[in-house]
Amino acid sequence: MGGLRRRINLLVNSLTYRRLTHPTHEFYRGLDNDHFFLSLGILIGKTSLFSQGDKMSNFEELKASLPRRWLDYYQNNQAWIKSLMDSRGWWRKTSEGGKRPNSDIIIGAMTVLESQLSVWMYPFCQLSSDGDKLLEVLGLNFDPEKKQLEKKERELSNSLYPTEDPVLQKIRQELQRENLNKPS
Repeated sequence: MGGLRRRINLLVNSLTYRRLTHPTHEFYRGLDNDHFFLSLGILIGKTSLFSQGDKMSNFEELKASLPRRWLDYYQNNQAWIKSLMDSRGWWRKTSEGGKRPNSDIIIGAMTVLESQLSVWMYPFCQLSSDGDKLLEVLGLNFDPEKKQLEKKERELSNSLYPTEDPVLQKIRQELQRENLNKPS
């Protein structure tokens, strides 16, 4: 792993140095803007992360765990996060029409909660320091309150009909639709 990590660091340092010494070169401007996701995908595709203490073996596994971890953190710290976001006007709109805290809060919390993420953040920030883009890549650009509500609805539904037959589920859904379509 040491050789792979050293090569990645050399690549990142080389790109950083060249971008600093030739900031107007078209390649580096494109790297920050239009080609961010492509560059990031190449970096992720060519590397995998192995740690001694954790069972996470690659970025995709890490990424899959982040939304759940963020929701748990948000639920436990909701009072102060809401207060801070309201007082400073730091709420950001999400693509589904909801709102989420500022990207700095989310990224800061997640790098503390998930130590493997901090290893990835340096190269990601070298590619783009736009926190909103980073949240997109990490799968964290969502309204945590809407996700919490969806999670509670799923849990309630599972507790009402835990081992229900799929045919019965379909019949129940059709009956619910019929009841919704009936005039009052």
